[in-house]
Amino acid sequence: MKKILLVEDDIALSAGLCFELEEEDYLTVAAHSLKKAGQLLETSKFDLLLLDVDLPDGNGFTFYKEIKKRYTVPVMFLTGRKEEEDVLGGYDLGADDYVTKPFSPSILKRKIAVILKRTGQNEKRDQGQYDDGYLRIDFDKMTAQRGTETLLLTPNEYRILKLFVETPKFGIWSPQLNWGVQKQWLDLETTDGLLKMNKPMFTGAFNNTFNFNHGWMASVEMNYQSKGDMENYSETKNIFYVDAGVTKFFWGDRMSVKLSGTDLFHGMKSGNRMYYNRASSLQINNYDSRKVMLTVRYKFNATRNKYKGSGAGESEKERL
Repeated sequence: MKKILLVEDDIALSAGLCFELEEEDYLTVAAHSLKKAGQLLETSKFDLLLLDVDLPDGNGFTFYKEIKKRYTVPVMFLTGRKEEEDVLGGYDLGADDYVTKPFSPSILKRKIAVILKRTGQNEKRDQGQYDDGYLRIDFDKMTAQRGTETLLLTPNEYRILKLFVETPKFGIWSPQLNWGVQKQWLDLETTDGLLKMNKPMFTGAFNNTFNFNHGWMASVEMNYQSKGDMENYSETKNIFYVDAGVTKFFWGDRMSVKLSGTDLFHGMKSGNRMYYNRASSLQINNYDSRKVMLTVRYKFNATRNKYKGSGAGESEKERL
């Protein structure tokens, strides 16, 4: 199942898009600010980023310019900016598409399908490669780079590294573990004096998918972010939250019923202190982000509807 991150501050539009994309069997995660989007990118891997440009806490163009240095994720801008300069600017940043509001949901879903199909083909071509923005490994050519430094590794070392970066599968269980640390060395002059903003920030995600018999599938995602410093703000709380879901498929995948829960243990509580030259601010978020969703999906005329016209021969109809 493809995973999409939607960054949109219009809550009504965001909810509507999530519903439309869930109907297409996409797993859609919504963020209403750039800060939240950054936290989600730290802990989860996404197949596509749908990004608004004008957000309450910043500019989508600037945000994408920064994150593409660290993450390889296709992006589609969704924005009310229709000026030619903005459209060209979005493409110049490397956008896979640029869609202006208002837009047709049907056309948007077709554009998303095209991007995901194209990137899926690229993944098949690049399945012998690993790239996290800092370490680049080509297992077929047996070449490796750490930043600008070329690494000299033996064939056995390449084989061992490949085992680490491939996602394992144990029977019905497909786990994926991501763990990282961000460390900066920053001395910041403030009204309180010189602050050393150098506390490391740890992030982790443990995603589990279970494919059972008789059309059952379950998923559990655990995400963690520690206290730490990032640029000019300090995260003052550890964040740990769990998402889970159970899906039952009927008649192949024509119909499915999905029960899912977000932040089951109310762990998505954050706090940060921002420092400026002449001031500082403290923000604490304790809002309840827990929710439970029941989704029923049915594909009407999943195969035969496109052959109802006279253009298809009887033999082709019988083949289906």
